[in-house]
Amino acid sequence: MSPSEWNYLYTVTDSNDQINRVIFSPNGQAIAGCSFYDSHIYIWRTMDGKLINAIWTSYGSINDISFSPNGEYILAGCEDKTLRLFRVSDGKLIDTLAGHSDEVWRVAYSQDGRNLASISKDGTLKVWKPLIVHRKALDNVLFEPFGSPNTKFSCDAGFDPIPQ
Repeated sequence: MSPSEWNYLYTVTDSNDQINRVIFSPNGQAIAGCSFYDSHIYIWRTMDGKLINAIWTSYGSINDISFSPNGEYILAGCEDKTLRLFRVSDGKLIDTLAGHSDEVWRVAYSQDGRNLASISKDGTLKVWKPLIVHRKALDNVLFEPFGSPNTKFSCDAGFDPIPQ
C-alpha cells in the first residue's frame, strides 16, 4: 500500500511517559501499550483512541505485553524479573510468575492460551504451563449404580487455561 491509501485517525496522549510497546487485542477492539518509566499498561479503544484502562503496576519498567487469545487478560514482562498477569476489564493482578534472574524482556501466549513464553536479560527462554487446570463446565457426567460389579464415574470437561 502506498501512503496515499492510509487515513490518519487520531493521536493518543494519555500516557505520562513514552510508550515502548504497542499491540492490538486479538479481536482488534483495543490497543495496549506499556511504558518503561511510569509503570503503566494503557488500553485504548481502537475505533476512537479513548482510554479504557490504565493499569499501574508499581513493579518498575514494563518491557513487553501480550494479550491472551481471548483478549480478557494481558501478560506483562517486568523489570523486577517477573511475568504478571492482569485482567483487562478491571486491571486486577491475577498471578505473578517468578523464575528469571534478570528483567523479563519479551512475553508471549501460545495461540491456544495454554502456555506462556518469556525471554530475559539473563539469556534464558522459559516456557510456562499452568499447574492447575481450571475447568469451565462439565459437558457430560455418567454414573453407574454403586455396588454394581463395574462401578464407574466419568466426566468430560472443557479446558479453560485462564484463572477465573
